[in-house]
Amino acid sequence: MKKIILNIVLAVLCLNFAAHAQDKTPNIAALKIGDKVPDITISNILNYKDVSGKPTASAKISDFKGKLLILDFWATWCSPCIAMIPKMDSLQKEFAGKVQFLPVSYQSEKDIKSFLARRQKKVSEPSVLPEVVNDFSLKSLFPHNTLPHYVWIDASGKVAGITGYETVNKANIVKILSDNQPEMPEKSDFKIPYNRDEALFVGNNGGSGKNIIYHSMLTGYANGISPGTYTPLPDSNKNQRIRVINGEILSLFQLAYRDLGRFNRNRIEVKSKDSLILSYHFKEPELEWFKKHSYCYDLLLPPGMTVNKYNYFRDDLQRIFPGYEVKIEQQVRHYLALQRTSDINKLRSLNGPQIWKQDQYGLTMHYQNWKMFYWTLDDYFFQKSPLPIIDETGLKGAIDIELNADMSNINSLNNALKNYDLKIVEKLGSIAIMVISDRPDTH
Repeated sequence: MKKIILNIVLAVLCLNFAAHAQDKTPNIAALKIGDKVPDITISNILNYKDVSGKPTASAKISDFKGKLLILDFWATWCSPCIAMIPKMDSLQKEFAGKVQFLPVSYQSEKDIKSFLARRQKKVSEPSVLPEVVNDFSLKSLFPHNTLPHYVWIDASGKVAGITGYETVNKANIVKILSDNQPEMPEKSDFKIPYNRDEALFVGNNGGSGKNIIYHSMLTGYANGISPGTYTPLPDSNKNQRIRVINGEILSLFQLAYRDLGRFNRNRIEVKSKDSLILSYHFKEPELEWFKKHSYCYDLLLPPGMTVNKYNYFRDDLQRIFPGYEVKIEQQVRHYLALQRTSDINKLRSLNGPQIWKQDQYGLTMHYQNWKMFYWTLDDYFFQKSPLPIIDETGLKGAIDIELNADMSNINSLNNALKNYDLKIVEKLGSIAIMVISDRPDTH
């Protein structure tokens, strides 16, 4: 399918040129594949012992000479990072003495220890890996914009690879240890100037975008910008906006019908012959697929317009992708119902401050809207559930809630929810389903 660029812009022709402050960077050059890694001291290492077996909180790069050192830049909020922990533990044990995995985080010692302690209660074996916390120096050597981020340093101290998590496997490790460089795609993770509150791709996303009154734009894949969506709440004094970065066609339809319901993947039925084009199917390299089949969309409406911005979005998609027909149908299906077990509201919050913390093993919200809690379950913790989760509580307004549980495990979550007279149960009933099919006479 040809990449389409549709750009309708009404703007006041006034350009403002402004100098932009540069990010502060250390006086050290970023390294690339083939470079020799300087023998810096790595500080703030947890659970680490030197060659003599003595516990220590620091090490030099040269201490790992003769081994394959794999730096794992991660964070506790990063789901793919957490999913890699048991795999790295297994590989570390298998290649003990030859390979050293070294997780690296910018987060504090307190945050990392707290996460690992909560994780240890949920898994059979704790992680065997050391942890670098409060990191700045290693990220300065290997700057990146997305996580997880892996840096492979060979036995001679040279950078052998900079990759994503897909390449971290036994086969590639064996090849490097045998001085047989594997074919590992380099992770393209450079950062370009980007401000989500400015017009996308106009004036290099700089000052010239501030005077745009209305535009609707669709482009192909944008390299260097993290994927995501941005739909700020309506404000009579501001422009209405919808933005999608590097989204699948299926993701575009999902968001375009957001005002009619929350249609995550478990509430979508695809009947189109183009199912391998509509969403990523894991049958080819992820980056290559997204470069061919993902899009960026940006809609900007004038302040004060009393219109439904999603209607504009749907109209654009119908014009741009005329071969697809989207309907919302009521179907009888099994689903997960979030319910109250009493009429007592044990979540009501009276005042701030606003707090929101979450990871795989817990969630804390203070003075947050109830719908944000439900959306977090639906969009994040249960996004891969085969059954959709439906809010049947009728709750509204600000809440306080603190859960210590495996947030994707229903039994664990229900055990924590009972303190608030809530539960999740499986039901059979009629729910709204998005059905995407081929429009007659177009395929």
